[in-house]
Amino acid sequence: EHLQFTVEAKIDGAACSLIYNNGRLELGKTRGDGVQGDDITANIKTIKSIPLILADESEIEVRGEVYMPYETLCRINEALEAEGEKTLANPRNAAAGALKLQDPRQCAAKGLLFIAYFAEGADYSQKHSINISKLRENGFTVNPFFRICSTLTEIESAIDELDAKRDTFPFDIDGAVIKIDDIQLQKTLGATSKSPRWVMAFKYPPEKKETKLLRIVNQVGRTGVITPVAEVEPVQLSGTTVSRATLHNYDEIQRLDIHENDTVIIEKSGEIIPKILGVNTAKRVLFSAQIVPPVKCPECDTKLFKDIEEVALRCTNPLCPAQLKRAVEHFVSRKAMNIDSLGPAVIELLFDKKIISDYTDLYSLIKSDISNLERMGEKSADNIINAIDASRTAPLSRLLFGLGIPHLGTTAAKALAKSINSLSDFLVLTPEKLSTMNCGLGQVQQENIIKWLSIDANRTKISRLIAAGVTPVSEVVETVQGFFTGKTVVITGTLKSMSRDEAAAKIETMGGKVVGSVSKKTDYLLAGEAAGSKLEKAKALNIPIVGEEVFVLER
Repeated sequence: EHLQFTVEAKIDGAACSLIYNNGRLELGKTRGDGVQGDDITANIKTIKSIPLILADESEIEVRGEVYMPYETLCRINEALEAEGEKTLANPRNAAAGALKLQDPRQCAAKGLLFIAYFAEGADYSQKHSINISKLRENGFTVNPFFRICSTLTEIESAIDELDAKRDTFPFDIDGAVIKIDDIQLQKTLGATSKSPRWVMAFKYPPEKKETKLLRIVNQVGRTGVITPVAEVEPVQLSGTTVSRATLHNYDEIQRLDIHENDTVIIEKSGEIIPKILGVNTAKRVLFSAQIVPPVKCPECDTKLFKDIEEVALRCTNPLCPAQLKRAVEHFVSRKAMNIDSLGPAVIELLFDKKIISDYTDLYSLIKSDISNLERMGEKSADNIINAIDASRTAPLSRLLFGLGIPHLGTTAAKALAKSINSLSDFLVLTPEKLSTMNCGLGQVQQENIIKWLSIDANRTKISRLIAAGVTPVSEVVETVQGFFTGKTVVITGTLKSMSRDEAAAKIETMGGKVVGSVSKKTDYLLAGEAAGSKLEKAKALNIPIVGEEVFVLER
C-alpha cells in the first residue's frame, strides 16, 4: 500500500495528558506507570502555553511534553548557585520536579512550557497530520519540526534535517519520532504489551566523553547478584552530570581491560543510562593494576558463588542485608505494591534501626516507628502508614510481582493472578496445577514459581502477609458459556460498538482464546471495518468469519 508517514522531533520533557470537556480544561495528569498517574491539574493551569478554554466544545484528550527552556534552566541555576543551593541537573528533571510541587504559584515561577503531539476525540479520527493542524488552530503550541513523508528516502532526509537543526531548539531533543499518518490504520495495527506498532523512535548517536575512573563499587542486588559500578570524575553528558556508570559484571571489566585509575570513554546508553565503552590506553598510568573480582560479599562477607552457566557473581546468603533491602524496595515499587513515599532512604533507616527485617514487617509498622526516624515528620509518617494500609487490598498480580520471583514479570504475574483467587491458593500450587491452568506461563516461569514455593522462608513470608490482613483483590475472570467458549479467535479491522481490547476481554470471559495471527487452528475470525490481509487469509483457509453482532446475540 502507499502509506503516508510523519516525522517529528522527540522532545525530552515530562509527558502529560490534558482532558477537555465542553471546551474547558477539566484534568491534567502525568503518564505515571502507564496505568496510574498523578493529578497535576492545578499546576498545569499555570503553564501559559496551555489553553484553558477551547473553541472546540467536544470531549478531547491532548497529550504532549512539558519542558523547561534552556534559558530558564540557566537563569534558575544561576540564582541557586548565588544562594549556595544545589543546581538542577537537566531540563527534563526540572520540568518533572516542578509539576510535582504542592504550590501552583511555585510551579508558575518555573516558566514551564507545553508542546502538544497527540489528540483523541470525535473530530480527531482521520490523520495525525490533520489533528496537529487542529491543535494549532485551538491555540496549542505544536512540534516546531513536523514533516509529512511518503517514502523511506524522504523519512531519512527528514531525520538528517532534524539532526542538523536539533541544537537550535530551546529544549532537549533525543531523537525523531516516525508515525503512520492514518489514524484508522494506527488502530488496525494496534500495540504490543510494551508499545504501539504504528510509531517508532529514531535515536541519534549518544554523546561520548572521557573521564577518569576513581574506584569500583560493588552493589548487591535483591537476587544476590554483584554488579560492579564505576565511580568517575563528574562529567557533563547529554544534559546531565554523570559520576557513576554500570559495568554489568566482571567479565565486562575483563573484556574492556579496565585498570585502576584509567581514563575511560563514557556515554549515556539510550540517552539515559551511563555506560563505559572502553579505555584510552594512551593515558594509562604506568604499572596500574588490573581490576580483579571480589571473593566475598561486600555486605555480609559471605563467599561469592559463580555458576558455570552464567557470568554473574552471586551472594547466596538469604539473610544478606543488601538483598533484603533491595527486596523491600522492589516490593513497595510502583509496579508492585505501590507504597508511595517509602523510598530507599527510609527503607535503609528502618533496617539500620532494626525496625524491619523484610517486607512482611511493613504491615506491623506504627506511626511512631516512622516519625521518629531522622528527617521524617508527622505528615510523612501518616502518608506512609496510609499507603501501607491501602496496599493490603492491592490487585493480586501486583503482590505476585512484588515477591520478586525470578522471571515472573508484570505480564506473567497478571496471567497467573487470573487463574488463582488468593494468596492461600498461591501457597498450594503444585507443578501439576500450574501445568493445567492454561495461563500462558512458560516452563522456566513455572519451575521458578515451584522452586520459590519450596523454600520454607518464602512460605513463611506468605503466611505472615496473610496473618497481617493482606488480602489482595482477586483477578480471576469468571467464564460464562457463549458463542466463543473453547474457541481460538483472531480479531481484525475496526469494530463499531467496542474496541478490539474490549472484544478480546469479552471472548476471554467466555473461555475463548484470542491470538494475533490466522492459522489452520483458528476457529473464528472476528472482522470489523477495513479488515485487511487477515480477512483474505481466513477466506483462503475457509475459516468462519463473524461480526460483532455475535456479542448482541449473547445478551
